[in-house]
Amino acid sequence: MQAYFYFNYVINTNNSEKYLFDLKPFFKAFTNWETSINIAKRLAKGDQKLFLVPVAGTKNFYLFISTKTNEAFQKVIANDETINTTDLLAELKKDEQNANVGFAAYVLFDEERNLFVYASRQGAPTLSVFKNYVNAILPQIGVGGFEFKMNELTHNMEKKAAAELPYMGSTSIRVDSLNPLYNLIAEHLFPDADDKKDVEEIEITLKPAHRQNIRTSVRSSILKLKDDGLLSIRINGKKDGEMDGKQKEFRVTELGPITEVLNSFDTTYIYSEMQRFLDENTLVGAKYNNHISHHEFGDDDLTDLTRFYNVEEWHTR
Repeated sequence: MQAYFYFNYVINTNNSEKYLFDLKPFFKAFTNWETSINIAKRLAKGDQKLFLVPVAGTKNFYLFISTKTNEAFQKVIANDETINTTDLLAELKKDEQNANVGFAAYVLFDEERNLFVYASRQGAPTLSVFKNYVNAILPQIGVGGFEFKMNELTHNMEKKAAAELPYMGSTSIRVDSLNPLYNLIAEHLFPDADDKKDVEEIEITLKPAHRQNIRTSVRSSILKLKDDGLLSIRINGKKDGEMDGKQKEFRVTELGPITEVLNSFDTTYIYSEMQRFLDENTLVGAKYNNHISHHEFGDDDLTDLTRFYNVEEWHTR
């Protein structure tokens, strides 16, 4: 399972002003079911019933659950006052491939920064579903004129850095007509085709034998490629110090998401690893700082939103 990183802020939709709004106390109050269970139930209506539930014994860590059946709906909503997280986790662990209660994504918010890590199991709600869910809370509490934004942290590798990866597996290279490789392949495969000009791009894949490291071949290819017309290089590989782990996708010339790999669906493991990613991934920290310096943020108090840090504000909603 892949973990992805997101920078979050809020925008005033009337004037496009941006603000650094802390979602942690907002979600902590929202998931105090004594005050907000009715809102949670309203948000769960429809074909895809969605729930954001805190994981007991953790901090700023949530399951984002999707259920599709009324039976599953009743298991999640244990009674009129709470969502039974313990039973929910037990149901999820019964069958990791097809959980009776639904499918879970995992969300952990950084303690200090407007940053969170999100990992979605197969069949679980994606980040776009999560963002829509969070924004759907606002009209339920009578707040208008604001929208929560969640920007994925992305990066790419320089060709020279990519060429030094110690392990390289399947690699795809995509070029257009400005690149000499395009012309070489086109002249060999279809030199006289009357629609040659309509072949916009050419993509080739270097595919290794089972579990073989084809570093020498990939490295030679990367270093020989000209920059003109080079649209993308995607390498499934490993960095130094990660040779025992799974391969990651590294992108050259084009931006791709910063990712980490989670090797288990055990909730305790996921919580620990996500916390480690936030603490130790220096690339995530650098890209987060770039976002902070790139945007201009207002310094208004946003009392229309921050008042919902208080659980009592959810009582009458």
